[in-house]
Formats: sequence, structure tokens, C-alpha cells
Amino acid sequence: MTPEAIQADPDEVFTHFLNKVNKEIAEWNKKNEEIAAWNKGKQEEERLAPLQPISQEFTKEEFFYDIRTGKIIKCEQIDVAKQVVNLPEFCALIAQLKFFDGQTDGYTDPEIQKLTEWLTANDPAALRDHFLNEVLRVRYRDKQAFQNSQLGRLFADLLA
Repeated sequence: MTPEAIQADPDEVFTHFLNKVNKEIAEWNKKNEEIAAWNKGKQEEERLAPLQPISQEFTKEEFFYDIRTGKIIKCEQIDVAKQVVNLPEFCALIAQLKFFDGQTDGYTDPEIQKLTEWLTANDPAALRDHFLNEVLRVRYRDKQAFQNSQLGRLFADLLA
């Protein structure tokens, strides 16, 4: 902008200045978002770092876990298996496995919490319908007992 233009139109000067400030703010916000995303990724890496040797070692082994009893049935390195079983991600997977296995009762408190989070994030009404109409399709007694079961009460709370 030339000095003559600045003297000629103060509104244009203000608009030019405002556009420049908005552009700088947008760039600053973008940099902050990138930094926040990097920090989040770094925190997740740091949280999982101690497990990297475990996961590399563990992929070579057999690991049998009974979802009904919550016990490790077979594993050559039991200490490694116990570390895996104590991960929050493992608890979430077990809760979902029990759901798709058709279990209406027998969830632990942490499993109920993880199942609640998962159902809430994925349309609880549709998942209840899928559970009753597909998972329990040929299990008439389980369908009858569903309303008073642990899972039935969970769905009742979520859909209330």
C-alpha cells in the first residue's frame, strides 16, 4: 500500500491491516493445532513405548484367554500376557467380544464402562437392535432374559 493510498482512504488501510492480522492469527492457530496434534501423538507414543518390546515379542506366541472366566488359559510368557490383559484397550476389546458373543451378564465394572463408551459412540439403539435381532436371533431364552440382564439394564439407561 502506497503512502498516497493510506492518506486517500482510511477504511482501506483498516481493512488491509485487519486482513493481515486475520491471516497471521489463522497461521498461528494452524501452528498451534499442529503442535497440539504432535503433542497428543507424542503422549500416546510415550504411553505405549514400554509395551513396544512386549508387542514385538508377543506376536510370536500363542495366547489363549477365556472371556467367560477372565483367565489366561495358555501363554508361554505369563508375565507378558498379564501386562497385555491389564491394558485398557484389551478391556474394551473383551467387552466388545462378550457383546458379539451374546453375553447378557458377566461383565466386570471396567468392561461395562468400556462397553458404555463404545455403545454411546456407535448408536446404542442400532446396536441393541443388532444384538437382539442378529446376535440372539436363535437364542430365545436369552432374548427373554435380556430386559433384566446386565446388558439390558445398560441399554435401558443409555436409551432413557
